[in-house]
Amino acid sequence: TEYLQSFYYPVAMKLLKGEYNSSGERGVVQKLSGCVILKELAMHLSATIYSNRQEVFASLWEVVCDKSAVVRDAGAESLQECLFVVSQRESMHDWITAALSRVEKGFENSKISEKIIGSLLILDIVIGGVVVPNQELLSIMKSFGRKNPFSDLIDTVLELGGAKDSVKDVLVLEKVINIIPQLAAAFTQVFTKPSQYSNPDNYLIFSIKYLIQLIQEKQRTVDTVTTGTDGVTVKVSTRSIAYKSLGKLVTTMCVALRNNGNVISDIIEVIQEGFTRDDFFCSQALHCLGS
Repeated sequence: TEYLQSFYYPVAMKLLKGEYNSSGERGVVQKLSGCVILKELAMHLSATIYSNRQEVFASLWEVVCDKSAVVRDAGAESLQECLFVVSQRESMHDWITAALSRVEKGFENSKISEKIIGSLLILDIVIGGVVVPNQELLSIMKSFGRKNPFSDLIDTVLELGGAKDSVKDVLVLEKVINIIPQLAAAFTQVFTKPSQYSNPDNYLIFSIKYLIQLIQEKQRTVDTVTTGTDGVTVKVSTRSIAYKSLGKLVTTMCVALRNNGNVISDIIEVIQEGFTRDDFFCSQALHCLGS
């Protein structure tokens, strides 16, 4: 155990900080390796992570906002495991506050997509219920001293997704679509109340209409995106992602939708569109129906 701690932890930090002077594809692999090592240490040698938590989080905050999509995702997985380790040993108030501050700063950099995506990844971890229970999260956010901390956050995320406008960055849009059900699960009561942004609907109805619109607008479109400095090209089907998110959202908020027949009819109709035997067919419609 002492050997693993003394050898692997320093190596992981050097990889994350780029101390091996590698760039391009090799630099991506090194950061990815560092994330994997930290995640394994958090799972199997948690005392190592806890005793070095300040340095670990200082590095992971940056890695989650890396230009490489692969590194960002690996960094997010590692960050969640490390936050979970800390949550088992001390109050999470200061760490959640720091995480939400990072999220806000990332959202302010609206022209830097990797900062926005990184902030959405951090937010997804914070509101996911694994690191901190929802009630504790709500209590921490109330201590911010803002009048409407929950609705302000939801408004910002929906704006990033172009809910009332067009959005240029497909990867940002993908993260926004994915996080909507998580927001509904974390802020259930807020989602069922009218707001200035979603007026005349509440956030739930507004989000459902937004996802249905994305499904209908992207009938045949598959976006090809080159991610960061690693040059990896990926294909993103916004329609497929929106179908999945819609299914999760309806499952999360099913009680609030029981007496809203018109919205349910719209959802069934858009699911049926996904079953048509032509270019509009989408297998994720079945996932939406199953949810």
